[in-house]
Amino acid sequence: MPKQVGARQFKDWAGRNFSRWRELDGQTVVHRRFGEGPVTRVYEEAVGIFIVVAYVNEGTRIHSSSYFEKSFKSVLFGEPQAKSISETQAPIDNRRIEALRTSIKNGEILQPRDLLWLGTGDHIPELEEYLKRHGSDWPVAKVAAYWRKSGLPEHNLEVTKGVERNYSSTASTIAPIWTTRGAAYADLAMAKDAERCANKAISCDAKSYYPHNLLGRIFYFLGDVTQGDAHFDIARQLGSDDRWQDDARKQGREGQPIDPDKPDKEGNTDGKSKPDLDDSGFEEVPF
Repeated sequence: MPKQVGARQFKDWAGRNFSRWRELDGQTVVHRRFGEGPVTRVYEEAVGIFIVVAYVNEGTRIHSSSYFEKSFKSVLFGEPQAKSISETQAPIDNRRIEALRTSIKNGEILQPRDLLWLGTGDHIPELEEYLKRHGSDWPVAKVAAYWRKSGLPEHNLEVTKGVERNYSSTASTIAPIWTTRGAAYADLAMAKDAERCANKAISCDAKSYYPHNLLGRIFYFLGDVTQGDAHFDIARQLGSDDRWQDDARKQGREGQPIDPDKPDKEGNTDGKSKPDLDDSGFEEVPF
């Protein structure tokens, strides 16, 4: 009799081990939006691992393993395999985590790749401790975007919840917070809340293209290509990169979560030129 294994639990177990991801081949997965479907293929490319699912009512779609725990609810395995996955933990690089714990304790600045590694889900307490020490010097939108990069949109919503109390504000500095909050809702397949936040961002800063890119991906995710293209066109007129939009359209069609936090050529996330934040240890990480 099939047993359910949670999507996050499976991703934690599989990690970056392609052979473990291949165990999805032939299994039934449950997507948060598209329902159930068998996995017909799992393949690896330079940019990551991809899962092909043949949904009963939605046709065949391709999903990136990067968003597996956000897009899916569970996987149905045979009882012995499900038990093995549940009892087996992904290997932990003890030397690396101990070195990073020492660095954090000593107040040292970590590299962005180390922060992302901490944010995979296994070492969240360490990442939270680091952010308590250094994150207070970062803009709220950048801290929140970082939590999304680490695969924790719920933490993003916690960081940005203050903007809801200041909903009447039209300051342009508030727009990036609304945008990344909307993206976090979109990661969790909460499209209505995501759209509401994107529109709030536009009301705060009509010249920023990021909320329009967010709306474009939301509408593509919902299957409304006409509306999605309309917002992508507006974003392009405001200065958005065409190549990123092509990628956004592709991911929207594939049912992947929305990510408007990809930096522009200068590394900014709100469409405006700002100095680098090298002294903070933070760096925007493209998805």
